[in-house]
Amino acid sequence: MKNKGNFRYQLLVLILIPLGFFLYNDALRAPFVYDDRVYILQNEAIRSLSGFTDISGTRYLGFLSFALNYALSGFSPFDFHLVNILIHIANSALVFFLVASMASTPLMSGVDEGAQAREKVMAVAAVVSVLFLSHPLMTQSVTYVTQRFTSMATMFYLLAVLFYARARELAWRREKGGIIGLKAFWLLSLVFTIMAMKTKEISFTIPFAVLIFDLVFYRGHGDSRSALMRAPYYLTLLVIPLSIILPEYYASDPGSVKEVLRTLQVQEAASLPRDIYTFTQFNVIVTYIKLFLFPAGLAIDYGYPHSKSFFEPATVASFLFLASLFAFSVYLSSRALRRSGVYCRLFAFGVLWFFNALLVESFLVPIQDVIFDHRAYLPAVGFFIATASAVLYALELIGKKADLRLSSWASAALVLLLVCPPLFASTLSRNEVWTDEERLINGAIEKSPGKARLYYALAVLHLDKNDFEQVLTDATGALRLDPNLTDAFHVRGVALQRLGRNEEALLDFSRAIALSPDEGKRYYNRAVAYEASGDLSKAVDDYTKALIVEPGLVDAYNNRGVALSRLGEMDRAIEDIRTACSKGHEAGCENLARLEKRRQTP
Repeated sequence: MKNKGNFRYQLLVLILIPLGFFLYNDALRAPFVYDDRVYILQNEAIRSLSGFTDISGTRYLGFLSFALNYALSGFSPFDFHLVNILIHIANSALVFFLVASMASTPLMSGVDEGAQAREKVMAVAAVVSVLFLSHPLMTQSVTYVTQRFTSMATMFYLLAVLFYARARELAWRREKGGIIGLKAFWLLSLVFTIMAMKTKEISFTIPFAVLIFDLVFYRGHGDSRSALMRAPYYLTLLVIPLSIILPEYYASDPGSVKEVLRTLQVQEAASLPRDIYTFTQFNVIVTYIKLFLFPAGLAIDYGYPHSKSFFEPATVASFLFLASLFAFSVYLSSRALRRSGVYCRLFAFGVLWFFNALLVESFLVPIQDVIFDHRAYLPAVGFFIATASAVLYALELIGKKADLRLSSWASAALVLLLVCPPLFASTLSRNEVWTDEERLINGAIEKSPGKARLYYALAVLHLDKNDFEQVLTDATGALRLDPNLTDAFHVRGVALQRLGRNEEALLDFSRAIALSPDEGKRYYNRAVAYEASGDLSKAVDDYTKALIVEPGLVDAYNNRGVALSRLGEMDRAIEDIRTACSKGHEAGCENLARLEKRRQTP
């Protein structure tokens, strides 16, 4: 009978694979979009594996995965999306196994008859894994390639907690010969903890997740042993802070992989005051809950109103709702409830996981953007555990009152039959939108017409399509909403320069440089405009500034060399172009051969 039950569970996990590919089939033909340009297409660091010997940075493994993707197939969107989908399917399976592991804990196996308790847990695990796989709110973490940081960190996070759960079970049972397995699972859990922390900062909360697991499912059973097992996890809390702080003191040259990764990370830091960010997050978390229950109006980017004071009615209401939910979960986790205790404890664990998973991005670190769909990915594990437990408990009560013998598996099947069709349809529809970047961005603009960055994103998209007149319209629209949007000045300047309107382009490039003087590409493009206008001296000056800010900008060596040759400074010109050629610049090598031939000609 046990083998039959295990086969049923294994079959369910295997079903997740074709279901995942069915739901995300359209994602395989989606292009790189939005920030994919910065983190992937324009990121020179991922084009070579040689720079990844330095493991500093909190997103090292995420960027390494991009570099491996590039090494295997270049910038093939299909391959990048395929990896993301496989990670998501794996996460759905890990969610199942994590919930299933709770059936073997003392405070779960003791609240009902053993077999009945296990069936309830497995039924919840089945519902949760399918919900996690198929919910449309998850699409941004899967179909948006850059958000592999989130899904990959979640994978390591789940593995860390799952292996800890297994080690904790062996420690509690103290089975003969189990000490070897206990140590192996425990060490693997610590390894995955560090791997998660080297993928994304949300993994900072893993030590608290294992603490929650112990408090909900093992409280009063080997507490001293569990405290010793958890102690090393608290030491890992230093990994992320040190990964951020140390590169500042031991920074290598600006073009190194370490500095590129750290710069991209720092760009996400907020200028938003902590109090305003925190007040706003009370409303944001309630919004996530609404999107879990009614996933309508999803967008790649939101224009979300800030809460200026805690005493705004919406903020107070959100806070009271969340505080009540948290307090209720603490109450349930502290009570040894016998009747339907399986569902009660699962609900408590789910709510506590939900809040713990939100801790970094919603409270500890203020970020310039207050809301994104992908931030709900890790918390979704807890939300779905709590929701599935509550619904199955309600069906059990209804069945008893109606004198129906409704098994937990029958209840799970009923829930999935009711919720899966609309979820599947919504996820398929959302993934179809991701295949068209212009439609994706315009959809976000419809929901947030005051978001300047969305118009800038359209400008970048149209620049890629060489639709320069539309770029001017989009960038001007962005600047109308945000006159200090540096990137909009820059992209409009590029469009003006391509249209031959160099004087106007120079004005926009100069405005961009005044607002953001530490980006080499700004000086480079202004130099190109100066060169096109015939002002070679100013062009050389700007190419030099570009190389001071960004020494890895190989085009600047070549272009400065060409400008110097036109000014008659052949020695300096050849030196620059030789540098460009040595760095693999094909046009530089051609220019070098031409200049050396010209110098040798009498």
